[in-house]
Amino acid sequence: MRQFKNTYRLFFLLFFLVGCKSTKFVPKDRYLLKKNTIEIIGGDIDEEEITPIIRQQPNGKLLGLKWDLFLYNRIDSVRIADKRNRKNIENNFQNQSRKSKQDKINLRRIQKAQKRGESSYEEKNIPLLDSLDQSLFFKEWLKYKVGEAPVIFDSLQYQKSIEQLSAYLKKKGYYQNHCYGVLKYKRNRKVKVSYFLEPGKRYVIDTVCFEVNNEEVRKGFEEFVLKSNNSLKGQPLDIDNLDEYRTKISRYMRDKAIYGFSPNSVKYLIDTNSRITVKLIINDRKVFSAQNKDSLELKKYQRTVVKNVFFHVLDSNYFNGHFKDTIENLGLILNGRYIPTIDTLYFNSIKNRHSQDVDSSRIAYFLYNGELFLDPTLIEVQSLLEKNNEITETFTESTYNRLQQLGLFQTIKTEIIEIPETNKVDVHYYLTPSKKELFSSQFRVTTTNGFFGLSTGINYTNKNLFKGAEKLTFGLNGSLQTQPPIIDQQINTSDLKAVTTKFYQFEIGPTLKLELPGLIFFPRAKINKSRLAKTIFSGAYTFQKRDLYVKENIQLNSTWKYEIRNTQTVQMGIPGLSVIKFVSIIKSDAFDEFLKKKNNPFQTNTFSNQFIWQDWQVSFEYRDKNKASKKRKTSFYYLGAFDLAGNLISAFQKYQVKDSLGRFKVGGLAYAQFSRIDNTIIYTVPFGKTRSLNMRSLIGAGLSYGNSKTSLPYDYSFYAGGSNDVRGWKASALGPGSYKYYLDTNGTSIQIGDIRLAASIEYRYQYSKKWKGAVFLDGGNIWTMKTDLNRPGSKFSGNWFKEIALAPGIGLRRDFDYFVIRIDLGFPIHNPALPEGERWLFQKHTAFNNEVTQFLKDHTDMTLDALNKIDTTPFKPRFSFGIGYPF
Repeated sequence: MRQFKNTYRLFFLLFFLVGCKSTKFVPKDRYLLKKNTIEIIGGDIDEEEITPIIRQQPNGKLLGLKWDLFLYNRIDSVRIADKRNRKNIENNFQNQSRKSKQDKINLRRIQKAQKRGESSYEEKNIPLLDSLDQSLFFKEWLKYKVGEAPVIFDSLQYQKSIEQLSAYLKKKGYYQNHCYGVLKYKRNRKVKVSYFLEPGKRYVIDTVCFEVNNEEVRKGFEEFVLKSNNSLKGQPLDIDNLDEYRTKISRYMRDKAIYGFSPNSVKYLIDTNSRITVKLIINDRKVFSAQNKDSLELKKYQRTVVKNVFFHVLDSNYFNGHFKDTIENLGLILNGRYIPTIDTLYFNSIKNRHSQDVDSSRIAYFLYNGELFLDPTLIEVQSLLEKNNEITETFTESTYNRLQQLGLFQTIKTEIIEIPETNKVDVHYYLTPSKKELFSSQFRVTTTNGFFGLSTGINYTNKNLFKGAEKLTFGLNGSLQTQPPIIDQQINTSDLKAVTTKFYQFEIGPTLKLELPGLIFFPRAKINKSRLAKTIFSGAYTFQKRDLYVKENIQLNSTWKYEIRNTQTVQMGIPGLSVIKFVSIIKSDAFDEFLKKKNNPFQTNTFSNQFIWQDWQVSFEYRDKNKASKKRKTSFYYLGAFDLAGNLISAFQKYQVKDSLGRFKVGGLAYAQFSRIDNTIIYTVPFGKTRSLNMRSLIGAGLSYGNSKTSLPYDYSFYAGGSNDVRGWKASALGPGSYKYYLDTNGTSIQIGDIRLAASIEYRYQYSKKWKGAVFLDGGNIWTMKTDLNRPGSKFSGNWFKEIALAPGIGLRRDFDYFVIRIDLGFPIHNPALPEGERWLFQKHTAFNNEVTQFLKDHTDMTLDALNKIDTTPFKPRFSFGIGYPF
């Protein structure tokens, strides 16, 4: 009770301190903006859309308190300024010292060059400290980046806000609106502002007609209306919607090869006399006159095709000779918009798919200097704009994106030049190569299911290894991460007591990856251009150390990957060579003895040497972001993966030997044989700009057979619980099934299974600019495919729906622009481990209490420490920490 009183007093003391300092830096004759309220009297107006129009927003609140304002006021500005001034003085001294050092070095170099009789020398440039863009020290960052200055009420901004609210309503079709405000001044130098909006009648479009003289454009517009079912008739009169409608028309026309079609060519005449009539007038486009470049003339829209495609490779690294002198002798300008090119390649190397003739649509020109640094076929295959084919907006954008994804060009510029008196254009790509080799390093703070970790790594990348855009990456990475204990805390095993107190995992190892454009074994020119394809070979070695074992992992992967229309990604392992994986586990003597005493085939399989040869691995990813609907935009995401392992190698069992468990071995290691499927579905429905409903489901199952007698390998098994799963349980601590973990003296804290079913629904909203909140409900569990005698109730059965764990909760997020820190509090309300009839929070738990009491009577030899760690509170709320959103 005393503890509760102290906590109670501390909370209200903190509440008082945060509240009483809010006007500390407000001038005596000014007022702190305390609150904005908006009252809408009639009309279908979304308050979330109205709020950003108000020019002054009060300081953000969380749980009724302005924490960011308190932080800003709490840190002394004078001390911050003094320290910044001292740092600036130090930087000036350092810059003077660097300049002096630079001058001395250059003087010595000049003297040495003069002694050698040379007229030039290599100048030394020492970088100076930037006085404008300096990194902030901690308190400075805390005050000005995390904290928030007081928002002082400005009457001019207040009047402007009222005017803009009225203008916004007019744009939305409320022409007879009335907006006004009311100010309430407080004695503590605070002001509360209330905005009142009376929208009045909203006009609806009654009639739509259009005027166009161009027959080609008329057909395109009629197709647009029919195909998209996008008619303005019956919709509210909304200027924003009309502007969006113009943009859609323009995009549709350009995708129909009507080159240069602009939204400016579409105009509206709105008649509001009695009924609202909208007349669309589509004019010809305005272009600069060929005779007089200072004047404009009208040009008729028409379907346009590509005459020629030019690729300008803008570098001189492969030029043999003095490039500057050569350019000047040819009368070319070196300092123009682009680097001039001297050499030209007429590219016509691609044959027609149905004959041996040259494919005339795949002809292109390459302009370069000396030598092409890249196979021209690789560049041409990225271009969806081809000779004699229609030019469309989608193909233009896709080509740019494909060239950019090669990662070989620093800048990519596209210029389309019209051929006078024709319906043809020339397409020019100006490509500036980037650096071929790159070194990089990274340091990251990670959270995996709520477990904190640090990771670092260095990488070397060669972007064009054999002049075919082959990307080679070598990395060396290391990490240190907290992990859940493997051995259950309640086990009374004195031999393990010393080794179960270190809950960290150390990991280090090199990685090597080679990415090849196209699909190996398939000719590059034969692959459909709409598929952005690559082949990836990778290998990795990892050394992992935990308190109970040392694990070494060698893995080789070979994958085909291709993308379809920027929405779909398919990854497929090369059949027979998808994944080859060796896992070696050296267990401590105490842990090995513990596993032998347990004699649990499932646990023995988990912590044993493994050899995995995947016959096939395939995944499909679909992204449908911002799919437009009438009032909001939704997004849909799907990821499905299928794994098949051990079947190809099992065909050669007559050449293999068996071990004592009846498993066939290759090279002294038993190999895994299984199939596995996993699916992730995420659906998001935004409500305004700051609220959204987010749903996710996880469905996966794996079956071990043949040479795998018990379960899936550890790395392919499923788990439940943690900050990205069911947030009322620790990571990997939920399930499997109705297994009574609290009655098992030989259990492990890490629970895995062969089947997973889970779903989450989360409503996200925003407190202020930086603070966000969430309300969620998580549900799910894992099960084993086969009976596990050591974990009764773990097998999947017809009663699976009764074994779904449920945990609602609340969450808090802090947005730091580049990342989000997340804290969630989950409340278990349905625990499948408890006896039937007692699994809900609101039910009586007589049988559960009797089971725990009897368990304690049967295990009187347990240590006091082990007794204190028995979980007798199955519905205890649990905090989880994460970086980024859970899904």
